[in-house]
Amino acid sequence: MPSKAKIILASGSPRRAKILRDAGVEFEIEKTDAPEVSYPHEPERTVRENALAKGAAAAHRGRVLSADTIVWLDNRIYGKPRDLEEAKEFLRELSGRTHTVFTGVAFDGATQVVRSDVTFKRLSEETIDKYVAEVRPTDRAGAYDIDVSGDLLIASHSGSYENIMGLPLGPLVDWGIVPHPWSGIRSAAPAASRFPPLPAATTLVELLKANGLACATAESCTGGGIGAAITSVPGSSAVYLGGVVSYANSVKEHVLGVSAETLAAAGAVSSETAAQMADGARRLTGADIAVSVTGIAGPDGGTPEKPVGLVWFGLSTKKGTRTEKAIFPGDRETVRRLTVVHALGMLTVAAT
Repeated sequence: MPSKAKIILASGSPRRAKILRDAGVEFEIEKTDAPEVSYPHEPERTVRENALAKGAAAAHRGRVLSADTIVWLDNRIYGKPRDLEEAKEFLRELSGRTHTVFTGVAFDGATQVVRSDVTFKRLSEETIDKYVAEVRPTDRAGAYDIDVSGDLLIASHSGSYENIMGLPLGPLVDWGIVPHPWSGIRSAAPAASRFPPLPAATTLVELLKANGLACATAESCTGGGIGAAITSVPGSSAVYLGGVVSYANSVKEHVLGVSAETLAAAGAVSSETAAQMADGARRLTGADIAVSVTGIAGPDGGTPEKPVGLVWFGLSTKKGTRTEKAIFPGDRETVRRLTVVHALGMLTVAAT
């Protein structure tokens, strides 16, 4: 069954609205004017930060879904053209070449970035003029839309079709916004081994393999959900070395090496503990990348300083260790699922 939880779509894009409607999602539209950033050498960072900013601008309305899409070629970001002449210029530059479409998607503070590759035909001036006249593409990244007269431009594509339209379905499946297409029920990370893999886990495993990297996990509030999601992907044994489920502080201390002083002073749910958990997992396994999570999934255990839904993430690599904080709304299952997906996203970015 489609999701019944109404969400706010922080976008005026008719294509994103169509994707949600076709998926049976109940939603309302809230257009935002959040300022956008552009990092030509960091397309993933660009779309992730823009998606988060759009979501934050509509956060007062409730649970917000937001997205940002760019076309990327030769370290140049192609956003929406200023006018029809610039649209034609974009199409000339994309003609006969393969570019990448990046979409950052944000929901309840969790983010994912999805990429697809698109190869254009060699375009004549006549074709470009015809396309621009038919589509009026000034509200489309890269000045084109695969869903409207795309056959005039596109020779082939790989990856998510909906991503090229501006809203990939993979993250929405992971977050339970749309039903898992194979199981007929909302996907739940702790039960990932019973169903086909979460799209985010499949993407991670493929990327780790391509770059010759291995990862590990240290989990508290998810109880092994991240490891279950990764190992549900066939072939994950080549890139996933193992994990520690450190539900008790004694395991955090004696297995992962979190100091007793840190646990006493900062607490189990803290930046300091998350960092030491991630370092411990990488040290124990020899992995290139390790992620850790420690949080309060609820329904009990929250305080004004550390509310239910608070999760600290740690990421340890050879370059160093960093932490992130999120406060996820929803019940225990939702908090745990969003935590799993966010952790997979952190691993994916680190493996890129």
